[in-house]
Amino acid sequence: MLHFVTSYMKQNKSRKQTLESAQNGLEIIFKAIGSWLSGSGWTEAVAQAGITSAGRAESLITSAHITRTRYAHQVTASSLYILQQRAYKKHLESVEDASSFPDWCKDQANKIQQFQFWNMTLKFEFLILILVRSFRQSYFKLYLSAMMTITPWMFALDRTNYARWLPVHIRDMAELPNKHPHVYEEFTSGGKFTVQKDG
Repeated sequence: MLHFVTSYMKQNKSRKQTLESAQNGLEIIFKAIGSWLSGSGWTEAVAQAGITSAGRAESLITSAHITRTRYAHQVTASSLYILQQRAYKKHLESVEDASSFPDWCKDQANKIQQFQFWNMTLKFEFLILILVRSFRQSYFKLYLSAMMTITPWMFALDRTNYARWLPVHIRDMAELPNKHPHVYEEFTSGGKFTVQKDG
């Protein structure tokens, strides 16, 4: 991830290598959320839900297979969102003067540690999905926004190298309009920020 865009500028790498850099970037993010979810019961829940087998569920923590891991996180984000909306709807039915959804979430997070953990997990899952979207749509500005939001997670999860070098990478990408306007133009309007794998 850190060298995904800069390697494109500095060297004329093949499409396969650029795609592998993006895959490695996702692997880094998936490993980070894997360390966050480790020991939370997530792998057991994924296996019980039939998303994957019990044996493969543990490999999702280490991001051994990117496509399976991405799918598991997509299902996790969807499930957490649905459960959160159901709980809020139930809350609305039980009180006359209901608070707004963000206020309710904040109140629940302050009262219930488990709610706070899964609410933070949902936010992290959404960040990952936004990053995946930026790659799929070759949307450079969304990529930068996602990376800026993901960076504090690298500090919090003690991913020392990524916490150190991700801000440098983001700064370099933010300086593209001034230092390399042609590359920036190609990335933002030319759709050449990523490549699509054929077949």
